[in-house]
Amino acid sequence: RRGARHDSPDASPPRRRERNDAKPPKQKCRHEPDHLPSLGAAQSSAAGRAFCQPGLHTQVADEVAELQQAQSSQLQAADPAALGAGAATVRRDRKGRILDGLNALEQQEKAAEGGAKRVKPVWGSGLMQQRSKQEQREYDRVHGAAPLAQYEDNAERDAAKREVQRWGDPMAGRLSLEKARAKSDRPKYVGPPAPPNRFNIPPGHKWDGVDRSNGYEKQFFLAQADARAKAELAHHWAVEDM
Repeated sequence: RRGARHDSPDASPPRRRERNDAKPPKQKCRHEPDHLPSLGAAQSSAAGRAFCQPGLHTQVADEVAELQQAQSSQLQAADPAALGAGAATVRRDRKGRILDGLNALEQQEKAAEGGAKRVKPVWGSGLMQQRSKQEQREYDRVHGAAPLAQYEDNAERDAAKREVQRWGDPMAGRLSLEKARAKSDRPKYVGPPAPPNRFNIPPGHKWDGVDRSNGYEKQFFLAQADARAKAELAHHWAVEDM
């Protein structure tokens, strides 16, 4: 059993003391601007040291203003090229490697645009919302200039009602199919007008302009025209004595 110490009332065993005379490095004040040019560095360093002095600071606002003024004067006196003004944008990946291909592609796009002004994005709304707002403004402008009285034979309103799709409409599938055919990118016949037919079916895009039918469609339209002419002549004879 170890005996108690005579020079201290503490009964614990003596501790080994390490003597370290090396002082820790003095931390630099984060307000002291060391990355700025050397012009006016003494004034800026003095302002930074005054701001970082220990103790109670009663003129904090004045010290901050003095420090900011010193930094701004250094920035104004420095060379803009040394601070990176006018330097090209460099794209890097996560590991810091320069992406030469991306930089070249960006330069090609800028050259292709020919200095056109870039459209500034609008925050808080998408393209569809902007398009809807523009269409609504155009609708309000057109209908605001229209007369107040609207009649049943309004062609625009009739077309708008016809374009409305309703659930359970038995003709909705056929109408959508006809719209798809009208908007299809298939080649169409381009040339002299084809002879008319009863169903308004256009010729194919490879038609050479030769009518190879048996002439029934032509006789059909001639008979209709003859019947209309005879009916009109009979009407004139009927009302001649009136």
